[in-house]
Amino acid sequence: MTSDRLHSNRSDEARAARRATMARTFFLKLHAADRANGIQIEYEEFGERSAPAILLIMGLGGQLIHWPDDLCRSLAGAGYRVIRYDNRDVGLSSKLDDAAG
Repeated sequence: MTSDRLHSNRSDEARAARRATMARTFFLKLHAADRANGIQIEYEEFGERSAPAILLIMGLGGQLIHWPDDLCRSLAGAGYRVIRYDNRDVGLSSKLDDAAG
């Protein structure tokens, strides 16, 4: 086998391994909640934890589900760790009573 052909086979194998990893990453979604100071924040993560992070912040009153899954998967497939969350008082995160009341 020539060195060019050997190099081509290794490149093909490397590409296939990368595609397999991306396919796993692309659909990886972690749903969790963290609690600090008595407040629970609901969030979801897509992608590898070691990848550079993108934090998606929805506007006032918007839940994490307003960020399309396809967008999150695409960003994760491009090599990012995507985090989307429910703000306090929204979605599955803690709701606080009106302290001024």
